[in-house]
Amino acid sequence: MIRLGVIGSNFISDRVISASRLEGRVCVTALYSRTQERGEEYAGRWDIPSVFTSLDQMLASDTVDAVYVASPNSCHCAQTVACLRAGKHVLCEKPLASNASEARVMIEAARLAGRVLLEAMKPTLTPAWGAVRDALPRVGRVRRWFAAFGKYSSRYDALKGGGLPNAFNPGLSNGAAMDIGVYAIYPMVELFGRPSGVSASVVVLPSGVDGHGAVNFEYEGGMLATVLYSKIADISLPWEIEGEDGTIRGDAINSISRVEFRPRGGEWEEIIESGEWRVESEVSEGFSKIRLGAQREAEGGLKVPAGADRLSCQPREAGAGNVRPTGVASGSSAFLKIPERKHTPSEVLDYVHELSHFVDLIEGGELESPVNSHDTSLAVLEIVDEVRRQAGVVYPADR
Repeated sequence: MIRLGVIGSNFISDRVISASRLEGRVCVTALYSRTQERGEEYAGRWDIPSVFTSLDQMLASDTVDAVYVASPNSCHCAQTVACLRAGKHVLCEKPLASNASEARVMIEAARLAGRVLLEAMKPTLTPAWGAVRDALPRVGRVRRWFAAFGKYSSRYDALKGGGLPNAFNPGLSNGAAMDIGVYAIYPMVELFGRPSGVSASVVVLPSGVDGHGAVNFEYEGGMLATVLYSKIADISLPWEIEGEDGTIRGDAINSISRVEFRPRGGEWEEIIESGEWRVESEVSEGFSKIRLGAQREAEGGLKVPAGADRLSCQPREAGAGNVRPTGVASGSSAFLKIPERKHTPSEVLDYVHELSHFVDLIEGGELESPVNSHDTSLAVLEIVDEVRRQAGVVYPADR
């Protein structure tokens, strides 16, 4: 059992803690918060036994084996390095750092400590992305990567009203490329490596961060790539890989649930296989029915921690009371509670895959992911640094 400490009490932390209830090898044992009041409120909601307002004290605790870092981007480097030096494995939210320089410091700290450092870029750690990698040879010579992700930020109106919300604060190393654009850039780099050329067109907001952008890339051998991203407008376009022999396309690049392939001149066919779990339907009161996929059934069912309080393999009547804690047997269904309806069951399952990969690395004695590798994380930040350089966006962390 990996005992996980959490830095950050936000909606991303909600998702990871929800996922930990399905990944039975992880137990959230501690929370670091800047204030005791906020920490106790959040810990009470999730039944986290220990709250710390000192990071050093949490890292000195013998109840924490690994730490999930979900603090503002500008805090990632210092907090991650502190965790690694204290002998803790680290799952750090994307983007890994404020810039490539900080990422190099973090990667070296992980090497010296002999501990896992994994960037929490979840789409590339899912079975859906595995299906993409497996299908890639079918497209032949790759000619283009295209991906787009845009979401009108709920904080943008505050910025337009003269405020400075965290989402658009350069002091926190925020902005659209860091928050949104990396979802479209990271999978490209994971598949094809570093581009040879980067050309960016960016809208810079009054706060000094980017709000919207289009980036064109060149690769050796005649491959091109285009990435669109935005925090000031919604984008509903799919993503695709275009090759001389065929095309792969998918839906949302930040949470892939459908992948299709079409040979040149042929018809579209679905290539994604059922993942470890399938969301069947929402039952009531935030509970959703999760059906085991064939792969997980073959492995003997879900790994559920004893005493889990948000899972059940028993039928549940709509409107019934709390779920009776129980394990989940092969071939059964589970009911997962999604807190406050802030995110969907499929999103939580993406985080389950992310946590599972993290634990697999720790248990297997591997210090670096073969998918979300240190070099991929570094290359993505080098690209974002260049996009910001072309746009004139500078963070205090760059100085």
